[in-house]
Amino acid sequence: VQGEIDRCADTTVGYVTHDPSSLFTERTLRGELERTRALRSLAPDSELVDRWLNLVRLSHVASRSARTLSGGQRIRAAMATIGVAEDRVLALDEPTRGLDADGQAVLRDVVA
Repeated sequence: VQGEIDRCADTTVGYVTHDPSSLFTERTLRGELERTRALRSLAPDSELVDRWLNLVRLSHVASRSARTLSGGQRIRAAMATIGVAEDRVLALDEPTRGLDADGQAVLRDVVA
């Protein structure tokens, strides 16, 4: 294979592992999303955090630790994390593992 790969300087890649549990460190899911923005030197944006919590259908558990969520909910929480980080490229490792039909529908909505 031959060719060139051009990379934009501002391109970031969001990665969701098949088990993101070890990546969660904050006391609440909302805190995870806010911390992600801070780590990327992005301005706080509570509206964006709320939008992503709603998109992945986890707003009702935003005050819980992401580590206490079910496997499918943790995958959806990780998707919200890369969403608030505004990554332009997504890499998903076994993205449907642990997701029920509702979770798979969320995944389709997120990547569409």
